Amino acid sequence: MLRICLRRFCCMKLFNAGGANVENISTSTPCEGTAPLEWQIQPFVPMTFTALTQISRSVDVDLMEKVAEAGGLRTLLIRHPELFSVSKVGSVYVARRLQKGRKEHKTSFKSDAKHKKRQDKDMISSHHVKSYPVAKRPPLEVFCLFPTFFIPVDALITYVREIRMAGSEEKKSNTRWISMSEDFGSPEEFVRKKMKEYDDFIEVVSINETSSSNVSDGDNSGDKIVRHCFVRLRTSLVEFAKQNEEALEKEEDGTCGDALHIDNVMELYEVPQYEQYRAARLIDIVEEFVPISQEMQQEASLLLTEGRSLIHVFVSAPHLFEIRDSPELSVRFLLDPKYKPSITHTKDEIAHKLEEIREGALKNGLRMPIDRRKRRMLSRQLQFLTKPTPYFDEAVLAHAVVDVLPLDGPVSVAHLMPKLPKECVNCMPSALGRLFNHFPHLFRVFDGEREMLVQRADIPAPEQRRISTIQSDEILLVLYNAYPRRRHPNSGTCLHRCLHNLPLRVRLRIRQLDFLEDVLRKHPDKVEMLGVDEELMKNCSPSANLQMFHLFRFVGDLQQDLVKRYEALCAKLGVDPDTTTQLV
Repeated sequence: MLRICLRRFCCMKLFNAGGANVENISTSTPCEGTAPLEWQIQPFVPMTFTALTQISRSVDVDLMEKVAEAGGLRTLLIRHPELFSVSKVGSVYVARRLQKGRKEHKTSFKSDAKHKKRQDKDMISSHHVKSYPVAKRPPLEVFCLFPTFFIPVDALITYVREIRMAGSEEKKSNTRWISMSEDFGSPEEFVRKKMKEYDDFIEVVSINETSSSNVSDGDNSGDKIVRHCFVRLRTSLVEFAKQNEEALEKEEDGTCGDALHIDNVMELYEVPQYEQYRAARLIDIVEEFVPISQEMQQEASLLLTEGRSLIHVFVSAPHLFEIRDSPELSVRFLLDPKYKPSITHTKDEIAHKLEEIREGALKNGLRMPIDRRKRRMLSRQLQFLTKPTPYFDEAVLAHAVVDVLPLDGPVSVAHLMPKLPKECVNCMPSALGRLFNHFPHLFRVFDGEREMLVQRADIPAPEQRRISTIQSDEILLVLYNAYPRRRHPNSGTCLHRCLHNLPLRVRLRIRQLDFLEDVLRKHPDKVEMLGVDEELMKNCSPSANLQMFHLFRFVGDLQQDLVKRYEALCAKLGVDPDTTTQLV
């Protein structure tokens, strides 16, 4: 009986294309300052490929200054290929750690280990899988053969074949982790035997794909059956896998920990979440089985890592996809009920309300005020009643948005929407800011002059203008654009009525100024000061800031434009503009 260690193959490339799996990064304390710089930065680099911008944001400021002096983060990581792997996905540089931290630096990522342990426990409980008692714990060999994520069985067979080809000297020096006799048979026979032996500890998915060379003439005699088989460790054993990894590392004094754990060896076969969400776009409706056609698989090749099977992606996410091969090869997207919108009207009523909004958008050649949140809410409901798509899943939606964002800086939401499919736009939530803020690893959000700006999180933030340089005439222009459209221009408005519609940077600048003296009284040709808004002052405390409630109105051409806009709105609503001061 011969037992072979996996040390030799810990860095073996089994997949020809890399991938990036962006995840939350622990803000653990760096190593002691006396350690080499590469060892100080090591705890901040995850074991999976992560964007360098994400890594740099988790590093202490003092340590990043040292890294900058050494030539930058990418230069430092490339300089130490024995510790880090640096790659490029599209136009984004990503990196991962190749080995655990040295023994004297293990305290550097205790918090990260605790966080991962808690994540694993949550994953186990979420699957409602019964944990194995101590007496029924699987043997160590299980954790050396089967990873915690689905991989093709063919990849495991290739891996065993490489082990068998290991040199005799190495076989003698590594004697315990995988048991295989000298006559264990072919790698295929060995893997099948182990899968049968450890059937209680693994999950196996087999999918048959039929391809025909005679589809055009209706002859099925040329049909070819391709069998796709995938395997992983049961989710209830993830905690045991982590415990065994720690025990093995301690037993080997940290010299063979990565090699002993199959997750590290097969890492390139793990399907990252962003590929799962990209694949979801290929399914045009939820909760119904859709055929996995050749056209779908060809389209998937543009969205996935080169060489990645679309069937593998579907199998890797059982919480998102249900796949079957009878009566035909097909897949169904499982939409979480929390993403289903609340329906407030019938399908015809919603369509009628949206048509009213569209007709009222342009009238008499003037742009009309639009309640965009209401329009998005109604469009979302109508899309769900007409054809619910995977875009209702916010993660699928967010990854579709980030894929069309430019690489050179932020873009306004108005310019972003035309780049997205119509079904995607219709699934947008009413509060777009909440969507972007929910995925901080994907988006950065900025206040523009008139609307929100958004950009990818993995590119540098643009240099923003200093707040103190914002001039009073610029503030007046922003106030003009934010004037309440249902309030008559002759009645005027006050800062309190329009402050919430102003960009954050303008609001901060107003707080630095005396609004009456530094803004209003400086421009008598553009604005006229009135009295205090008595209507609002009735509900205010005596200590309220009077500048917030001082009425003002625009004059000249600005006033005329506001009056035309107000009259157009009154015409739409069938109201006489001369007899009203504001519209309800």
